[in-house]
Amino acid sequence: MIKGEGGSVFLRFLIIVLSVAVVLSVLIPQFRQKKEEEDAALCREQMSTMAGAQNEYRQIKGVYADNLDSLRAALPMVGDFVCPTNGASYQMTAVDSTSYTISCPNEHGLVRTGGKSWEQK
Repeated sequence: MIKGEGGSVFLRFLIIVLSVAVVLSVLIPQFRQKKEEEDAALCREQMSTMAGAQNEYRQIKGVYADNLDSLRAALPMVGDFVCPTNGASYQMTAVDSTSYTISCPNEHGLVRTGGKSWEQK
C-alpha cells in the first residue's frame, strides 16, 4: 500500500455511501406513495363490494343492513370489512330502506346509497 492511499479509499467509500443515501431518499417516498395509492384503490373496491352487498341485503330483507355484523351474517361471501391501510373497520349506518352510508376510517372515501365520493370529482 502506498503512503497516503488510505484517505483516498475512505473518501471513495464515503462517496459511495452518500450516493446510495441520495438514491434511497428519492425512491422511498415514491414507494410509499405508490403503496398508499394501491391501498386506497383496494379500499374503494371493498367499499363498492359492500355497497353491492347492501343492495342484495335490501332485496332479501326489505331494508338496508344497519351494521357490519348483520351484513356479514346475511352475505358471508362478502369478506373482510377492514381498510387495507391499517385494518380499521369501515363505518356503516343505514336508515331502513331509504339510505345507507359506508365510510373508510382512513378517509379513502365513502359510499352514500350507491353514490361513490371518489367518482363524483
